[in-house]
Amino acid sequence: MMFFDRISIEAFEAAPKTVHLVAALQDLDLIATRLKVPALKAISGHMVFERRGPDIQVTGSVDAMLQRTCTISLEPMRERIEDTFQLRLTSEFLEEDAVSEEDVDLIADFVDEANKLAPAEILIQQVALAMAAHPKLPDAEPPAPLTDKSSNDNPFAALAGLVATKSEESGR
Repeated sequence: MMFFDRISIEAFEAAPKTVHLVAALQDLDLIATRLKVPALKAISGHMVFERRGPDIQVTGSVDAMLQRTCTISLEPMRERIEDTFQLRLTSEFLEEDAVSEEDVDLIADFVDEANKLAPAEILIQQVALAMAAHPKLPDAEPPAPLTDKSSNDNPFAALAGLVATKSEESGR
C-alpha cells in the first residue's frame, strides 16, 4: 500500500484491518509543507481500524523525524515524534463527545466522495498534534544581540540621533 492510498470504508465491516504506512521520499516534501516545517526526514506508522457499530475505532502509532528550527537559538534541529494514539471516527458528533476524554473525529473529515478513508491523513494529523509548540535545543542560548552593547540600548537612541542631526543641519 502506498502512503496516500485510500481504503474503502466497507473494508472494515467484516473484521479489523491493519494498515502499515511508510512515506516515500517524494512524499516527504509535500507532508513537510503541510506541517509547516523546513523538512521531513521520515514518517511511518501502523493503524488498526475496527468497526464498532456506526463508528470506527482507530488504534495506532506514528514515528516521524522532522527538521525544525529552535525557537531560542534559531539553529536547525531535529525533532523525533514517537507516539501512540486511539481515536474514534464517528458519523455524528454528539453532545457527550464534546466533553469526552476520548479523541473523537468525524468520519467525513477523513473520507472522500467515493467513501474511501485516508489513513495517511490520520498519521499526518497525529504528527501535527505531537509536535512541540516551541521546539528547543537542550542547551539553546539566544543569539547575540544585533547591536553593540557599548551603544545605547534605548530603541529611540537612533531616532534621537536623527533629530539631533536634523536640528544641527537646520541651524547652519
